[in-house]
Amino acid sequence: MNNKIKSIAKIINLIVTCLFLFLFLRNIDILELGRELRKINYVIIILIIAIILMQNIICSLRWKLLLMQLKKIHFKSVFSSISIGMMTNYLLPAKLGEFTRVYIIARNENISTFSTFSTIVVDRLSDLFIIFIVCVYLLLFFPFNKEIHQTVLSPIVIQNIIRLYVYILSGIFFALIILIWNESFLYNIINFIFKPFNNKLSKKIVEKVEYLIIGFKCVKTKKDLFLILFYTTLNLFSSLVSLKLFCYAFNFNLSFIQIICLYIFIMFASMIPSAPGSIGTYHYGCAIALECLGVSPVIAKGYAIVSWGIASVTIVIIGLIFLNKDGLTINKIKIINKDI
Repeated sequence: MNNKIKSIAKIINLIVTCLFLFLFLRNIDILELGRELRKINYVIIILIIAIILMQNIICSLRWKLLLMQLKKIHFKSVFSSISIGMMTNYLLPAKLGEFTRVYIIARNENISTFSTFSTIVVDRLSDLFIIFIVCVYLLLFFPFNKEIHQTVLSPIVIQNIIRLYVYILSGIFFALIILIWNESFLYNIINFIFKPFNNKLSKKIVEKVEYLIIGFKCVKTKKDLFLILFYTTLNLFSSLVSLKLFCYAFNFNLSFIQIICLYIFIMFASMIPSAPGSIGTYHYGCAIALECLGVSPVIAKGYAIVSWGIASVTIVIIGLIFLNKDGLTINKIKIINKDI
């Protein structure tokens, strides 16, 4: 049954990818696109590649800090695991890079897989918290009606999507506050909500909560919390700088708050289930965001193609280097993910 569900999920992902690629590629002027691509400032592209590498380092420092509560681990081992995990997201379906890096670090350092995965949960939550702050900032200060041009999505629709996301995250963080305050109370709420459903679903939710509890115990001091949020903010800032530099590479400019809006667009698009590396969803989301911000369709599509291509090629090359050093292969990674 599990294999059947996975097969159905793969088919759905493929259909979604084809749909978004069709939407992205229709009405594209190949000759005009080629002319725009020839105008790119490739010196800036080199700088962007350096920033992508720096982001891997930042993510490794943050995860190393969380893992330190389980075992003192060398930075190289953490960096290797993260690099391979990120590469997995671009090469294999279902975005299982997180599971891959947990397996590798647990195997190499002889630590509990369960405890290691709990640190990933906190790692992801720190990203969600910073994104939550960014979304609230946009809702408070971004002039949607003034800055957003009517394309596929209207300014009010975009604003409401971001508002809905803020509401969802608010609910998640409220549940976390309850968890920190009273574990048993949260368990009672979970059992009450999922009582009409089967016990397996309830057990899975409780298992995820247990991951959170163990993960939170990895953040022992205010200094740890500060450093985690600092690395997360630095990683976000690096992403924004990369997006800004791509604008310069294509000889146009967006304000800082417009770059933030573009980032949120891309993030939402990348969350849609699709083929590895968010092919199609990333491209269409990025292009539509830029068109909404007043960029011409041909430049917007060129930007989406190049920004995705540079990020994917850089991340895959770094991952393959460390995959070889760890004595692993793509087939081995596939076997690991099949067992998940």
